[in-house]
Amino acid sequence: MRCANCGIYCPLPKTAKHPIVSTPNRNVLFDLDLLISTNGGPAYLYRNDGGNANRWLRIKTVGSQSNRDGIGAVVQVRSPGGAQWQMVRSGSSYCSQSELTLTFGLGRDAKVEALEVRWPSGRRTSLRGVETNQSLVLEEDK
Repeated sequence: MRCANCGIYCPLPKTAKHPIVSTPNRNVLFDLDLLISTNGGPAYLYRNDGGNANRWLRIKTVGSQSNRDGIGAVVQVRSPGGAQWQMVRSGSSYCSQSELTLTFGLGRDAKVEALEVRWPSGRRTSLRGVETNQSLVLEEDK
C-alpha cells in the first residue's frame, strides 16, 4: 500500500495519519531509518542497513533574539544540484513532534555554495562554501 501523504510504499495493513518520522542511525556515517506509528497500534521500524552513498547536511538552529530552538527560522541551501529550503517546526500533526535539526539531502554535491538562515527576529546568518556530510549548529548572533 502507498502512503497517501508521501507516496512511499509501506507493506502495512494499518492506517496511520502522518506516519513518517526520520530517525538518524549513527552506527554508520549517517543514514535515515523509517519509523511508522499507528493510531492505537504498534510502531514499525524499518532500518536502512544499505547505507547512503549520497551527501547530506544537518542544521541545528539556536536562537538568542528569537526563541532558543530557532523555531520558525527558515534555512535555505544552494548547491550545484539546486536550491532547497526548510522551516524549523516543533510539530506538524496530531500527537507528533518534528525533529528540530533539519536534514538536507544533497545527492553528489560535495559543497553547499550558499546557506542562509532567516531568523524569526528578522536577522540573517549566511555561510558560503560549506562542506557536506556534517552537522552544524548555527547560533543567531554568531
